[in-house]
Amino acid sequence: MLLQIVLFVHAISVLLLAAALGLEVWMLYQLRRSTSIGEIFRWTRSAPAVGIFTSVSLLIVELTGAYLTEKLTSWSFAWPKLAFWGVVVVGLLGGISGRRLRAIRRGSSDTLVLSPQLITQLRSPFLKVSLSLRIWLVTGILLLTILKSNLQGSSGVLLISLFLGLVSSTVTFRKPRSMAPQI
Repeated sequence: MLLQIVLFVHAISVLLLAAALGLEVWMLYQLRRSTSIGEIFRWTRSAPAVGIFTSVSLLIVELTGAYLTEKLTSWSFAWPKLAFWGVVVVGLLGGISGRRLRAIRRGSSDTLVLSPQLITQLRSPFLKVSLSLRIWLVTGILLLTILKSNLQGSSGVLLISLFLGLVSSTVTFRKPRSMAPQI
């Protein structure tokens, strides 16, 4: 019974992680289109909550995944180890992005004018690349849990996920609005 409860919590945590990444996609999209300090502050206001939500989801995914792997005696396989480290990379990238979003939020609350430095922070390719890599890594990790491949297959899945993350981060559907400073 405990195994089924842990599996359920694991699955719910993965869904919550996907929701948090979806919120971050929307927030970053709106931030990159922002033309005023008020808009920037509005869209970064939820950044701390999204960061906590994502961190807690990742922690629960990691703990429940390790528990399930132990109970199913699967640590001898390559895929759980690579999935574990993949989640660590997702967390590290998310932490760096969160720090940058908090800096943007502080910068937007300290001024009334949209400064060139703030525009540069908003346009930083790192935020988009990091988010895209995290989305594709989570997708690759989910695929690992289904395929349960050997080291070569599992490594290939994660490398392809990283490649797709990099490629998809270069896709732009529409040019952002002009960043003319407004109050």
